[in-house]
Amino acid sequence: MSAKKKILLIVGSTLWLLTIFVILMVTVNFRDYGIKNATEKAKITAEIVRDGLTAHMVNNMMHEREYFLNKITSLENVKDLWLVRSQSVIQQFGPGLKKEHAKDSLDNEVLKSGKEIISIKESSDSVLLRVSIPYIADEKGIPNCLSCHEAKNGDVLGAISMEIDVSDIRKSGLVTIIKVVTISIILLILAMYIANKFINPYLELFESLVFSIKKAYDGDFSIRVKTKLKDEGGVVANWLNNLFNELQKTIEGIDEKITILVAHRENRPTHPLMKAKSVVDELVDIYNFKKSIESEQSRIDIYIKLANELKNKVGLNDFVMFEVDLINKKRELVYATSPEAIGCAKDLKDSQNCAAVEKCCSIFSNEYSENRSCQYLINSEEITYMCIPFAINESKTILINIKQKDKEAVIEIKNNIPIIESFLEASKAVIESKLLNDILKESSLRDPLTKLYNRKFLDEFIDKSVSQAKRSNINFGILLIDIDYFKMVNDTFGHDAGDVVIKGLSNVLTSNIRESDLAIRFGGEEFLVLLYNVDEDGAMKVAEKLRESFSANPYKLAGNDITKTISIGVSIFPQDTDLIWKAIKFADIALYKAKQSGRNRVVRFQESFGTDFETY
Repeated sequence: MSAKKKILLIVGSTLWLLTIFVILMVTVNFRDYGIKNATEKAKITAEIVRDGLTAHMVNNMMHEREYFLNKITSLENVKDLWLVRSQSVIQQFGPGLKKEHAKDSLDNEVLKSGKEIISIKESSDSVLLRVSIPYIADEKGIPNCLSCHEAKNGDVLGAISMEIDVSDIRKSGLVTIIKVVTISIILLILAMYIANKFINPYLELFESLVFSIKKAYDGDFSIRVKTKLKDEGGVVANWLNNLFNELQKTIEGIDEKITILVAHRENRPTHPLMKAKSVVDELVDIYNFKKSIESEQSRIDIYIKLANELKNKVGLNDFVMFEVDLINKKRELVYATSPEAIGCAKDLKDSQNCAAVEKCCSIFSNEYSENRSCQYLINSEEITYMCIPFAINESKTILINIKQKDKEAVIEIKNNIPIIESFLEASKAVIESKLLNDILKESSLRDPLTKLYNRKFLDEFIDKSVSQAKRSNINFGILLIDIDYFKMVNDTFGHDAGDVVIKGLSNVLTSNIRESDLAIRFGGEEFLVLLYNVDEDGAMKVAEKLRESFSANPYKLAGNDITKTISIGVSIFPQDTDLIWKAIKFADIALYKAKQSGRNRVVRFQESFGTDFETY
């Protein structure tokens, strides 16, 4: 039931109750008033009879009292009247007339108690008021009752009883009630009309307010409050409409800009305010995340924080992240909740085989289409694997590989892909900055001519890796290499020719050592090679291989084929010494011995060479 109907019902019911109450009150009061008037009339009649009988007694006319009583009985509405003598009066004066005897128990009760009794007898066609009033002996009365009666002061001498027809009271009451009811109904109808005319606009305003506010609560601010009122009610409606109008324009503007700030997703709330709150919360999370990663020192630290956000904000539990090098077609595992989260059927180090990276779109193992499928993604009825790529720049892409068993969770993850991409987008600039810093750092650690690591890198490598190698009992074979008679090449053919020879030696080094080994341009025409975890025999074989490979390749300098040779000094760390720089000096001493003994040869450091660094 609407509020309008409820209020009208309450007002109508109240008016009806008031009307009924008035009718009841009029009825009861009218009846009481009629009976009270009849009772007063009976009391006056009783006094007249008493005074009349006293007069008859004083004048010795008691034998004529019957006529007097009959005349009283003939009064209007007096149906019957009789006297009752007390026992003392009967003993003194006799039983008296026929109408001077007790008719019933009420007369006897009045004689006994000395108190008047009033009762009403009602039937369908009449209403009789029975009044019985006692006569009390009073010595102070005029005349003195005790002068005639043999009684004491206060004794009951008798009583008068009469029946008065008050049927006209009921008839008059019915007529009055009908008039009151008629007038009340007319007034009620008039009151309802006035209430409807003056209250109805406010009720309509209230209903319109309720409807508009409910729609606004549900997110629809286009509904306006309707009213014809010109007073304060109309002012309130106008204010509320202006508020709704401003809210509608503001929310529409926010909604248009939301798509600029964050990506669209299906599971976002439809209510515009809740939607705006969701977007603001998301933006705050992304902003806080972005601020937190700006202070990180490495990309790995950024990936760890990104993974934590994906776990806490998106609900990912089992996933891995790869950093894909699009230039070199390689991918590197940078984070994993567990190795089992990898959804590839084989170890795809070559990113060319990754369909998600190649097609730049998310791929799901439970979906099959020509454009969104991968032959290497594990196909399982119980587990869904998802691959989500995100390009950092033209050379780097982040690939997130997710494992999920719960089918509903898979749907939720699909809906949350825009959030995942928002966090990736937030980290994009910082990761790209770290990549650039890494490139700059890498450039500072490499020789620009040969692209080999330089002396600065060697310093950092030794600081970070040597102590670890000692704890792990790992050996390093140290080869210090120098091009024989290199100054002659520069002096004869120029520095460009020298650069060709330098680059040739760097190519020989990189093509003849393992990935775990390091080739470093130590300075000028000197190179240093660190052979990872080799013994003395292995180090000597690699050194000989390098010497032979370099001398086997002639260089075309100024139209002439020139063959160059190298000399190599070899030491073993920590076999020769547990100080890495001392081991490098030992290799330098061995190189010096190779130069002294004719060049183009490999010399292993011996203790007999001495360790006096001042000799060279």
